[in-house]
Amino acid sequence: MRTSASSVVDTVSANNNRETPIAATPTSGSKTLRIITKGLRSFDQHDSDFFLELLPGPRDRNGLPDTVGFWKNRIEERDSEKTFNVGLVYGPSGCGKSSMMKASLLPRLSADIFTFYLEATPNQTESTLLGMIRKRLSAERIRYDESLDLVGLLTTIRRGRLLPANKKLLIVIDQFEQWLYAHTESTGIKLLDALLQCDGSRLQAIVMVRDDFYMAATRFFRDLDIPLLERHNSAAVDLFDLEHAERVLKAFGRAFGKLQPNDSKDKADLKQFVTLSHRSAIG
Repeated sequence: MRTSASSVVDTVSANNNRETPIAATPTSGSKTLRIITKGLRSFDQHDSDFFLELLPGPRDRNGLPDTVGFWKNRIEERDSEKTFNVGLVYGPSGCGKSSMMKASLLPRLSADIFTFYLEATPNQTESTLLGMIRKRLSAERIRYDESLDLVGLLTTIRRGRLLPANKKLLIVIDQFEQWLYAHTESTGIKLLDALLQCDGSRLQAIVMVRDDFYMAATRFFRDLDIPLLERHNSAAVDLFDLEHAERVLKAFGRAFGKLQPNDSKDKADLKQFVTLSHRSAIG
């Protein structure tokens, strides 16, 4: 049985919407976490100091779980033959894709990566992205032709005419199903033409979708002429298994003062709390 990461967190935080740091026992390691409750919202860069501790799986030598380390290594790779042009992150609703990206991966990328994270909309994804890139270039005092549209601007970046040689531009489009639902035929669409400029070396993109839109995503990648290969340019974010969901529930239970710091105390209360919280999380 697997549990939605968002549901696990929402179960223990539904009655507390304040962003107040509170201590909790981590799920790995020995330090004390300072968890900031988010209610129904995803975690972001302000939560990067503790969010890794809530993720399952073995860690690499830098303490990163595989779900994070895989993408970090692929993004920071500059050899286009060893990385990807456009990647796909997919998983069930509420599994923590957005939190993984915003609170774990993006804050830990090299400073040489210019990152642009946005949530897709049916009709304004392209204009939003164009505005973000223009604003960042202006902030970096990089002069560019303001008459260029999104395709023209990304083409110029790919050709190495704007960014310094050691920089890469990364675009992350979350909730991409919003765009896919509105564009059943993607041929000739501006966003498709824009992402065709990605070369993996100077320009790269990741789109994120719910798993029930996986087939629609494969059609989009087919139009990009990019094969989807697991562990190359595609990776799933899964639901927590029961054991890890219980560890996270315990951490949040201690954070809210519902459980004792020591598992050996009040074991009956601990078991009841975890059981009731898990039942609520899975509906």
